[in-house]
Amino acid sequence: MRSYLFLLFLSSTILANSQVTSIPFEKRGLVYIPVQVPGKDTALTFVFDTGASTAVMDKAVATRLGIKADTKQYATGASGSQEYEIAINRTLTIADVDFNRLNLVLVDLQELSNRSGMQIDGIIGYDVINEFVTQFDFAEKQIHLYKNAKDIKDTTGYTAHSIKMDSSIPRVTLDCTFKDGSTVSGNFLFDSGANLGILFNTPFAKKHQLEEKLDKKITISSRGLTATSTSIVGLTKQVSLLGNTFSDVPISLSQSTQGVSSQKGFAGILGADIINRFDMILDYNKKKLYLKPNGYYKDAFDVPLVGFTIKKSGDYIVIGDVIQDTEAAQKGIQSKDQILAINGTSHTDLKSYRELLKKEGQTIRIRLKKASGKEEEIELKLERLL
Repeated sequence: MRSYLFLLFLSSTILANSQVTSIPFEKRGLVYIPVQVPGKDTALTFVFDTGASTAVMDKAVATRLGIKADTKQYATGASGSQEYEIAINRTLTIADVDFNRLNLVLVDLQELSNRSGMQIDGIIGYDVINEFVTQFDFAEKQIHLYKNAKDIKDTTGYTAHSIKMDSSIPRVTLDCTFKDGSTVSGNFLFDSGANLGILFNTPFAKKHQLEEKLDKKITISSRGLTATSTSIVGLTKQVSLLGNTFSDVPISLSQSTQGVSSQKGFAGILGADIINRFDMILDYNKKKLYLKPNGYYKDAFDVPLVGFTIKKSGDYIVIGDVIQDTEAAQKGIQSKDQILAINGTSHTDLKSYRELLKKEGQTIRIRLKKASGKEEEIELKLERLL
């Protein structure tokens, strides 16, 4: 998501109820929570994002709910600066808590929804975490909110770490060791809304010649809040984060020349592929982060096995980006080809197709409808691209 909206006047003061509450969530790569607008019956789905410095709402959703922009403001996102429409002094209800005096940045989130396979009506993070001590429990799929960390009865297994804040986003230090034996260290934004493991900012990657340390690599496109950016993806031998070690972690090297990912002030972004392997407690007032490995901790990291991405397009599922010099590209698979079936089975949700594309070593049959209307069936072997 990488919704880094450093809006100078948008540091909302939230008047929330003092009671403790719990928020159910769904994990589909990112964490999704139910949100409501007072006086409206519509149930909304927001990404809960530690990298969201201000709340975001999809423009179409805002229009449907009668929420209009009050002002406009230029702000810096992951891939550059642009003007955003902002609805000031709004209220959102999460569980039984009203979050008042919120500033909602109104953005078209349809492409993010298409790529995620989930309807994303908005994004929220700092506005909640700054008001409450926030505990994520991935076994229960609940976010628990407390007024004070001492109110949490059971902290068995958690380790406490001091954090620094970059405006409204935590920073953590990690070490990344490559297959040539070299190690780089740096400060990374703690961004659970970034659907990746680690992203290195362009200046840091160039300074340390990280591309040369990758024995295999591919170039991919990814979607931020409002723009598409390019990065080089490879595998690192080992990542060490606050006393925890992970092997064979996919990393991305930003190619951006504008926006947050082009900045020199920090090494990059730590994303959801690593963050969500921990139950965690965030206490921004005391600048503390508590981590406890959860059931996802030892899962192998997903490595791309096909040379394309898939996404929703209306009622259909289509090819997203095609990676150059892969078997998929060589056999003529193109962006916007409609997927009719994989291995003779048709699905209407991304999750089912993505599971079929994770079976390493298997050969799949993918039936496509081309832009011309012609149908083709192509065989591909699922092999690691990294």
